[in-house]
Order: sequence, then C-alpha cells, then structure tokens
Amino acid sequence: INTCTLQQKGDNYAQVETEKEEQNNEILVSGTLKNDGETIEVVFGKTLAKNKIEEIYTLSTSTIPNDAIDSWDASTNGNNSVVAYIKDVDHDNLYELYLCQDGGVIAPSNSAALFAGYENATKIDVGNLNTKNVTNMYGMFAYNTKLITLDLRSFNTQNVTNMSAMFGGDQALTSINLSSFN
Repeated sequence: INTCTLQQKGDNYAQVETEKEEQNNEILVSGTLKNDGETIEVVFGKTLAKNKIEEIYTLSTSTIPNDAIDSWDASTNGNNSVVAYIKDVDHDNLYELYLCQDGGVIAPSNSAALFAGYENATKIDVGNLNTKNVTNMYGMFAYNTKLITLDLRSFNTQNVTNMSAMFGGDQALTSINLSSFN
C-alpha cells in the first residue's frame, strides 16, 4: 500500500508519496488536514470545501473551458497530466467538479475514500475513470448522503483486494450498477 501525505504549495496541496517505485500520471487524493487546530479540506490538490461540490465528472480530455471558475493541476507528479476545474452551471453557489485527463482519468492504486464525503453531491460520473491498477477501494464513495444512483459499470476491479465500506453512510443511495465487477 502506498502511503501519502499532502504538502502545501502556495494555496494548493500536492500529494507526496512514499514506498512507490515510480510516479504515475494518476489523480491526487483528497483529504482533510489539521493545521493549528483548523481543519482544511483538500479536493484533488486544491483547498476547497467538499460541501461546495454538487456534481463530479471524470472526462477523457484535459481541455479547460473558458467559463471555468478555477482550474488546477490534480496530478501526482505535478505535470498537469490530470487537471481539475470547477463551474457553477446553475448559479446556486455549489460547484460542478471536473477531473480531466487525456484518455481518461487514472485512479491511484490506493483509491480509499477517493470520492468520499461530498455531502451535497447528487451526481458522481466516473465513466472515464481508469481503475485497472486500483487495489484499495475502501470507502471510495462513502458519506455522499445525497447521492441516489451510481453507475460503476466502467470499473475494472480485477486487482482490488479491499472494497470494505465502499458505500458506507450513503443513506440516499438506492441504485448502483456493479455489472462489470469481478
């Protein structure tokens, strides 16, 4: 299992991994940091409150549209191979988050809690998320309390050894497509 920490770089955070032979063009993990008693949420490398996200999309192109409110490098190796941007399409002060990589977004082998804790997310579209190298999906979609449906038919789970609590705390989730799971 890779271990990682988040290290501040200006207003953003970068993932620093250890116990890994090579750096892949994977997406950064999200997390929560404690700094002098203050809780800081980090969303794929950017300081951003998870409760401000209402929809998440994975895209197979890294083109950032002109109407994006903000964009940042979301790659583990800091080369913009994975980019993220936010929009507010419906002008409700909640954001649509787009994770983008040419050819599809590569998930890290340790994808534990990768999409967890987005309490206002009503849609998570992972149709362009490459999971072929993922081994840990522990709590991957946990505590998304407004999420009703989730389509995971594009997931490759052949290397996954841990799927515990993958949907834990998802009280509204009533439909999950797991047809491709091994």
